Amino acid sequence: MTVGTGTYTIENVTHRSIAAQSPDIEAVVADVDKDRTQSYGHNLRMLWTISHLNGDKYTIKNMGTNDYAACTIQPGIDDIIVNRRTRYPWTIKETGFKGKYVIYTTAASNELFWGLPNDELSTPISLRDKPNHPSNQWVLTKVPSLGELEEETNQWRRKFAELREENTKLRESIDISKADAERERERHEQAELQLTAKLRGLQEGNTKLRDSIDQLKADARERERLERAEAQLQTKLAGLVMENTKLRASVDLLKADAVKPPEDAQREIERDEQAPEPYGNILSIANGEDKRYGAVTSVFVGGFQPSVPPPPWDAPRGFPRSRMHFVEADAGRGMPERSATNGEGIRSPESYPNNFFTSPPFYYPPRSFTRSPTL
Repeated sequence: MTVGTGTYTIENVTHRSIAAQSPDIEAVVADVDKDRTQSYGHNLRMLWTISHLNGDKYTIKNMGTNDYAACTIQPGIDDIIVNRRTRYPWTIKETGFKGKYVIYTTAASNELFWGLPNDELSTPISLRDKPNHPSNQWVLTKVPSLGELEEETNQWRRKFAELREENTKLRESIDISKADAERERERHEQAELQLTAKLRGLQEGNTKLRDSIDQLKADARERERLERAEAQLQTKLAGLVMENTKLRASVDLLKADAVKPPEDAQREIERDEQAPEPYGNILSIANGEDKRYGAVTSVFVGGFQPSVPPPPWDAPRGFPRSRMHFVEADAGRGMPERSATNGEGIRSPESYPNNFFTSPPFYYPPRSFTRSPTL
């Protein structure tokens, strides 16, 4: 890499010393590190203007004295670098390591390089013959000129102004973002409070619904229990009604027997003892068709006594002694014809044909009589 024309500091790689113009002797010596306090006057003694001549040839002039670094006409090893008013050409090349250079003269038979034997203060820089040793290598750091410094300063000022403006905008944006974030946080907190209240309400409603469901289940169980109890009571009531009906019928029969004159009761007893108890069927033969039939338990002198309740309709019960004609005209109940009767629905035997009282079977409608009709 070639070195451009400009102002540089020349720093030794090994000892980190800076090449400076000595105030005491006309020689280039080692000064302190550029970051330390200066030993000799102004910093300009450590600054060197390197100007390109041609090829790899350069001149090296001190900024503080305007003298050029040079050597004798016939240089040799360990000759010191001196300063003079006339220009002296030096060859500057970069080594295999980036940023590290060797400075040497070609005036002697062999190339002789700038070198520093030790790190002592004000040690003169001398010529050496080993370019590969780090103590004979240098780091060239370019220093901006006054105009360049002013331009760089102006650039930094402009950059600083831009950064300050950007910083102001960023602060404003941050303030706006903070305000937005605060509002958003408040909105989220408000929404969270509302959701919490809704959740609490839903939980309470859920608890009430669970209680209602439990109550409904309990009511349903109670209703089932009451329905079963009601069914049992209905069954008992039906049995009681049936039993009551039977008791009423028995009471009615007892009452009817109780109101009969003694002589009637005696005649009936004697009559029943004289007449056998035939069993048979009574058939309603209105319109020539068998309609309804039942059973009788006794027949006497042209009359009969029905059973309460009758046996199955189609079960014959012995041999009948009489047969009577029934019709369906009496309100659909199958009562005997009321014409030419004694008021109880039983016709007198004179009103029937001669062949009416014949052999079995004879039938009667399914009806219970409370008294024995008289012919």
